[in-house]
Amino acid sequence: MPRGPSQQRATRTRKFLWGALAGVILLGAFLWHERSISRRTEDEERRPELAPASPPPNPGGPARSRLPPAPAVATASPAPAPPIIDEIRVEKPEVCEGEENLVTVRAHTPDGNDAFLHYQIGPTRGRAVALHSFIDNRGEPTHHRVAVFSKNNAASWADVPAYRVKRCDTLPVAVLEYRLLPNAWADFELTGKVMPAVPSRAAGADPRPFRPRRYRWTFDDGAPVVEGDSPRVEHSFAGRPQETLFSSMLVRLDVIAEDGRIATARQSLELLNSSFEAFATKRIVQLMVELDPRFPVMSDSGLVEQGVRLWHAWQQPVEISRLTLVRRHVGDGGVANREYPPVASVLGGATSVPPGRGLDLHLVLDTRREPDTISLDYFLEGRTPEGYPVRGSFSLMRPPAPPTREHHAPVRDPLLVAKIQRARELLRRDLVTDEDLWTLERDGRFEGLQVEPGAPPSAGLPPELPRARPAR
Repeated sequence: MPRGPSQQRATRTRKFLWGALAGVILLGAFLWHERSISRRTEDEERRPELAPASPPPNPGGPARSRLPPAPAVATASPAPAPPIIDEIRVEKPEVCEGEENLVTVRAHTPDGNDAFLHYQIGPTRGRAVALHSFIDNRGEPTHHRVAVFSKNNAASWADVPAYRVKRCDTLPVAVLEYRLLPNAWADFELTGKVMPAVPSRAAGADPRPFRPRRYRWTFDDGAPVVEGDSPRVEHSFAGRPQETLFSSMLVRLDVIAEDGRIATARQSLELLNSSFEAFATKRIVQLMVELDPRFPVMSDSGLVEQGVRLWHAWQQPVEISRLTLVRRHVGDGGVANREYPPVASVLGGATSVPPGRGLDLHLVLDTRREPDTISLDYFLEGRTPEGYPVRGSFSLMRPPAPPTREHHAPVRDPLLVAKIQRARELLRRDLVTDEDLWTLERDGRFEGLQVEPGAPPSAGLPPELPRARPAR
């Protein structure tokens, strides 16, 4: 239906009003923008001229840092260039199937990022790796490749040079296994084994069995050689330099038989250096912590005593200006009390951490005076003489309650019960942990342990000791 004159006038009026309103809004936005620019210009004219940013003090002065110096001005840098592989050296041109052959890689970066280099040789990480090659069903030996990584994992690849792999009479082969100890960052347990040779009637085959007598360990970090009659050893790599992103160690084990023969195993360890990483990526000097013992122990008097070694990789003392103590309680729902004790009251009278060995602290938690406290968490903040921030933390914790018949699940496996009883006898302790059982198992201390078929779950456990699951 056609609109009348009054309706058309009303429509034109509404359009005019909406257009006027939009114009007012745009004009207001324009005036506000111009006023903002004018105000910023006036402020800049009144502001005194700033001197150009001065570069931070160079750590490479009289006491040169073991960490990389920071750039004077933070600028956008191009993507790191892939590393250049200079050499891949193979120890032997010919090996028997399964025999070790050491492959060593040498590389550099064209843009000065050599400190970030890390390596993968075959299935193992490290700059020098003992490879094992085997012949497949087609008669072809194992094929290995090398990968070298630089900053931000810029990578280059190459093949390991070919070497001959032949079938030989099976010889005794030494194997080296390792694991990082729990609640530690640099302490490793290393275990050596000898795989017995398969008897062979081929001419020239050695029929003598290989009976290990001594184990000789070389750790490749400057530590003395360790030799003993145990196939297991613990070693700390905490003293390694923090000058690169990774430290590549080649641990060697020589197993000496009763008749003088030697079986050798080599294992590469590529260890991340967290101090270098913290400074290279965040410009923070990290305080490192070692606990002794690694797990908290409570005395009969209710005291939890904890040794703490606090150290850093900077080659000058670092000042600690602030210490925060977080006291956590049982059932507090995540709420904790924060305290700010004097730094010297925790650091044994000191307010700075010297280079090298650092500080050895002794902390005590009296669980009888503080029955609801489950942990004391310490957070430290400070500065280096050059102005870089220093950060670190450690905790003093109440150990879990020992297992009891009433609060823990009983052990029902007869073989596990027998192992617990044997461990109690060997260690002369009423309670043993999973860690104790694993250690004794690797040492062969459960060999010959037999359980009669149908033995009840409590067999081997004295009635006066709680028949409980070993605490972790």
